[in-house]
Amino acid sequence: MVSCWLVSVARSPLLALAILLAGPGPGWAGGSHYGIAPGARPEFAGRVVEWAVPTPQFARDPAPGPDGAIYIAVMFGNRIARFDPRSRAFTEWDLPPGARPHGLLVDGAGRVWYTGNGNGTIGQLDPATGKVVEHRAPSGGDPHTLVLAPDGVIWFTVQRGQRIGRLDTRTGRITAYPTRGNPYGLALDRQGHVWFCQLAGDRLGRLDPATGTITVDCDVAPPPDVVIQIGPSANSGSFNPRQMRHVAGPDRLNYNLFTDPTRTTVWGDGTSGTATKTCERVVKPKPCSQTVYALLPAGQDVAVGSYQDVVTVTILVVPRPER
Repeated sequence: MVSCWLVSVARSPLLALAILLAGPGPGWAGGSHYGIAPGARPEFAGRVVEWAVPTPQFARDPAPGPDGAIYIAVMFGNRIARFDPRSRAFTEWDLPPGARPHGLLVDGAGRVWYTGNGNGTIGQLDPATGKVVEHRAPSGGDPHTLVLAPDGVIWFTVQRGQRIGRLDTRTGRITAYPTRGNPYGLALDRQGHVWFCQLAGDRLGRLDPATGTITVDCDVAPPPDVVIQIGPSANSGSFNPRQMRHVAGPDRLNYNLFTDPTRTTVWGDGTSGTATKTCERVVKPKPCSQTVYALLPAGQDVAVGSYQDVVTVTILVVPRPER
């Protein structure tokens, strides 16, 4: 069995996979034990109070707002609901057709953000006006869970679309990072890393948005070779030119990614005149690091604004024969 980790990718979609191994020792139930051994409190005092949701069509993922109200996604009812604990009254808002909200959160300003699982969007609801603004993910797919970073950025998973998404709430710009294994559920650490689970792969993944180098680590003997490929542009469908598309208009910017600092050899999959990069005999103490060189040609007559593209990085492990 070959185990490899793609630790980072330069200025393109990036992913780091981490495998956590637990050795022998005491076990704890739940995510936070706070020094209390399981079973130490066999009896609990308390009661459960329930309120019927006005639209009983798969209500899910409650989130508190700054005013103390609780917001929920009504997935199959295509609505967002608000529950006031003081008056015990519900308010509902209809969402755009096909949104099918999955996860949601409420920011400090009281705006409700939700994942449009049915139409590939991140939605923004203003409870004060009922206005809904949709931010469409460039790769589409089925956004699922989302979290809010301290800088106001929203990170979210796209499960079957195999993406981790980043939404800048100030500009509406979405950046997508390809992954695998049906990402589902995510959390942020203090260093800004995005941790997520791969539902279909039983793996824990880590995304480092700030890294600018591809690093690969392997633990197989004899040390294998590693071939790194970069796929074609999602916008142009080709390696040359690759294109970034304006987030709010039809304009496109030509650009490309290269294997060398002179920017003469296009980094691709080895077809159509492109080249790949190979690291030989990759082992943990000496990981493979490769830099991606980018070029944006001058003189392109396009509108001012934000542009984006999605490319997929593929890591091929080539075992060496035993000698």
